[in-house]
Parts: sequence; structure tokens; C-alpha cells
Amino acid sequence: MTGVRSRAVKGAITLGGDVTFGNTNSLNLSSATLTLSGNRLVAVNNGSGSIVTFGNIVGGTNTLGLSGGGIVTLAGASSNTGGLVTTSLTTLNLSKTSGNAIGASGLTITAGTVNSTAANQI
Repeated sequence: MTGVRSRAVKGAITLGGDVTFGNTNSLNLSSATLTLSGNRLVAVNNGSGSIVTFGNIVGGTNTLGLSGGGIVTLAGASSNTGGLVTTSLTTLNLSKTSGNAIGASGLTITAGTVNSTAANQI
């Protein structure tokens, strides 16, 4: 991961629209609460080994769609309470230190690899 920088963001973030990550820097949102104001698509096209990390995701029944050729990690210390998570990413890592990375609405995998790096992620 030579040349890859990491950026950390804390606090509350409301995702009011779809978003695309397309740089080579890692983005760490594991200390932030991400609120989905509707069904949202997050396209991650980051290369060179960079990772986008999400912490607590809230959003009721709203769906979080993950797509692209990048890597996303669902981390943090509390369960995600959003709706369905769909992924066609290259890699999705489930890494909650406590609680579930995937809420009661479940996970749909249409492509890619899903890694569970801790117990009870779904």
C-alpha cells in the first residue's frame, strides 16, 4: 500500500444522495454515524489497496447498495440498523467489534467476495 494515505472522519454524516469514491486514499468513517435518508448507492472505485470503512449505519428500512471495483469494510462498535445491504463490490469485509455488520433486513450478494473477520456479523 505504498503511497496510500488514510483519512478519518468522525461525527454524524447524512447520505442524502448516491456517492462515488474514486481516489487512491483510504477513507475511515468507522467513528462516524452514517444516516441513510433514502435508498442509497455507494460506488467504490478506489484502487491501489485503499479501503473505505463505514462505522454505524442507521436508516430504518432504506437499502445501502455497494458497487464498484473497490474494497469496503463495515466496522465500528455497534450494530448497523439500516435496511438491506446489497453488494457487487470486489470485496466487502464485515468487521464489527460488537454487534452485527448486517441488520435484520439481510445481505444480497450479486458479485464479489464477502469476508467475515469476526463472529456474529450477520
